[in-house]
Amino acid sequence: MLKPKSPQESFFGSYLYDRIVPVDHLLRQVNQVVDFSFAGQILKDRYNPSIGRPAEDPEFMLRLYLLQYIYGDSDRNVIENARLNLAYKYFLGLAVDAEIPDYTTISYFRAQRLGEEKFRAVLDQIVRQCIDKGLVKGNRQIIDSTPIRANITVSSITGLVRKCRENVLKTIAKQDARVAKRLGLKDLENAESVKFASTQEGLQQEVEAAGELLDSVTAEFKTKKIRPTEELQKDLGLLEKAVADREEGAKDKLLSPVDPDARHGKKTSTTWPGYRAHIIIEEETGIITGVGTTPANATDGSQLKPMLKEQEKVHSLIPQELTADRAYDWGDNLESLAFNNTFANIALTKQVNPRSAGKGSDNYRERHRPGTVAHHTSCRAKLRQIHIHRLHGQQTP
Repeated sequence: MLKPKSPQESFFGSYLYDRIVPVDHLLRQVNQVVDFSFAGQILKDRYNPSIGRPAEDPEFMLRLYLLQYIYGDSDRNVIENARLNLAYKYFLGLAVDAEIPDYTTISYFRAQRLGEEKFRAVLDQIVRQCIDKGLVKGNRQIIDSTPIRANITVSSITGLVRKCRENVLKTIAKQDARVAKRLGLKDLENAESVKFASTQEGLQQEVEAAGELLDSVTAEFKTKKIRPTEELQKDLGLLEKAVADREEGAKDKLLSPVDPDARHGKKTSTTWPGYRAHIIIEEETGIITGVGTTPANATDGSQLKPMLKEQEKVHSLIPQELTADRAYDWGDNLESLAFNNTFANIALTKQVNPRSAGKGSDNYRERHRPGTVAHHTSCRAKLRQIHIHRLHGQQTP
């Protein structure tokens, strides 16, 4: 069940909005381009018409969520601004004296109503409308990534193994507290007061305790005193990974059992725990046409082909020109752009990137001065570009 929409007309009608919100205001421009009425249809299956109290209208909540993104508001701030800012009220379709919901509705809408799948459907619908209005043409696009810091505390390897061991025992306690106690839950809870002669000694003891716990849990499964539930198997897997990650040369290391997908990322001089948001942007208008999220240790170059392929699949959009930094200077990427007749503005790396070894860099790279910008720098791509320029009577670059 949904709450009825609030009529925008009030005692003052639209007088205040017409006088205070300028005709060239960003929110008026967005209103002229995008029709958000599709929100109800996309999110229809997230609402039950016969259970619970009436929910906020999905179009209203989507507009509120968009305001939060545009202006960088927190959940509390976007609600406060919606109460006081007439431009916000105008965009939300509210009367001047209309009531605003509690800030907790934002997080609930984001997590329970929207989610990743619905968010992509919403973005695709908005981009489709922008294409229809001529705001997205694919003439010149930019691809890049930005860090997303996970809301976790990164601990030492010893602390990580201990936390994973604790999670296993607490999950076992949900089935049988006596088994959890026998396997060491109480001792582990008192482990904070234990002192070790060295960090290495503490890690070694923690790893040994983890190994013993894994063996004990396997034995308990055989006696059927505890069941290998999905939650328990997940916790056991994280404990095994935390132990394996201590080995020299281990990659894709676990950072926290709280957010097991988060990884350590580095870009130029910036390091962070979490994720990378990969984005394709229309250069002229700044409209985002494609998004993707990966753990922070994923390379930028690995995302170019799948993101452009998804954009072509959803919107039949192939960029005529694409700009990217040197992280995307992979042979496969350059060849793929040349195949689609996309003019590539990609800064060259000074030497072959070890990460792209085996991806064709040696076969397709044409030597340039370090730091220059290249257009189709692969051998075959270069020949293709020369051919295209000759067809159009243009000077060969």
